Amino acid sequence: MPLPGHSPTRTTAAYRPPQRPPSDATNYVYDESGALKQMTLPSGTVIAYIIDGRGRRIGKRVIGTLTKQWIYDGQLRIAAELTGTTLNRFVYRAGTTPEMMLQ
Repeated sequence: MPLPGHSPTRTTAAYRPPQRPPSDATNYVYDESGALKQMTLPSGTVIAYIIDGRGRRIGKRVIGTLTKQWIYDGQLRIAAELTGTTLNRFVYRAGTTPEMMLQ
């Protein structure tokens, strides 16, 4: 109960407006298995990845245009990468890290 001659005041110190992502944030979308499926950059550019049935990233689209493709040797080793008209081939000795790239 307020004192005579005083009216109650409200403070907004405890009030916080809903948080919105900053306009310079990148938005990420993942599929059911946790693989990155798409991202939207602050500029509005949408980058989408094509995932095959084995969960491997086999293509990249930028604003709907296919810009990169990957061919695999097994589950984890990328055998080749096609970017536009450039073909890069990867050479492995052992493991999943390439020893060299042939262009």
